[in-house]
Amino acid sequence: MTAAPAPWAHGRPETARFAGLSLDRAEALRYAGHAGQRMDGGLRARFDELADACERTLRPAGVWAVFPVAGGSGIGAPEAGRPDARVELAGCGLALPGADISRHLEGAREVALMACTLGAQSERELRKHAALGPVDALLYGAAASALVEAAADAMEALVVEQAAARGLRAGFRYSPGYGDLPLSVQPALADALDAARRIGLAVTEAYVLVPAKSVTAVIGLFDADAPAPQARNACETCQLRERCPLRERGTTCHGS
Repeated sequence: MTAAPAPWAHGRPETARFAGLSLDRAEALRYAGHAGQRMDGGLRARFDELADACERTLRPAGVWAVFPVAGGSGIGAPEAGRPDARVELAGCGLALPGADISRHLEGAREVALMACTLGAQSERELRKHAALGPVDALLYGAAASALVEAAADAMEALVVEQAAARGLRAGFRYSPGYGDLPLSVQPALADALDAARRIGLAVTEAYVLVPAKSVTAVIGLFDADAPAPQARNACETCQLRERCPLRERGTTCHGS
């Protein structure tokens, strides 16, 4: 049995700024609908220019906090397949409903909540490029999406590093909207992170994140000797997997 790791400040949000991030150009092009077809030289040059502008002018930021799993169990219902399956977190009043997230967090000792955003500047830049024309809007938006994913990757790596320092193993991040974890958890997740005050991230009544180029997620933290989960396959938990145009073209939005 693994000894309990040294305590950290449960429920205390920590902010992070990610300077000098590089976005994945290939991923951005996939977001724009590119599936390997030849690109006109001028179009490629414009895409590179817009991607460079994203990296140069936008300032990704994030916030994260760790909460114990209520009752010391990584699954709130006796069976993950039950319709009332849910994971209850202590200290924030957040419940994560769904069989998929219950399976994903089964055995977790704690759960890290995280949110990343490109900030208000990204909204202004998106509006500016939309006014310039549909091509600029598409390419800039795709580059910004890839940049916020890079920020989410950086924050996930930070959580993994911090967990390892405490003798815990971190799972991979899982966002509202994957599987049967509903978007309706967004307001409570953002509130638990004090995201509006710390990084300027809000949630609308329709559960849409503002700024649009933002990501929220949960990461399970497990004892180091707990069984490792199966390899990540984002398509398996995506609600759009049966009608995804990217999969029809033999690719994915996550590059594998």
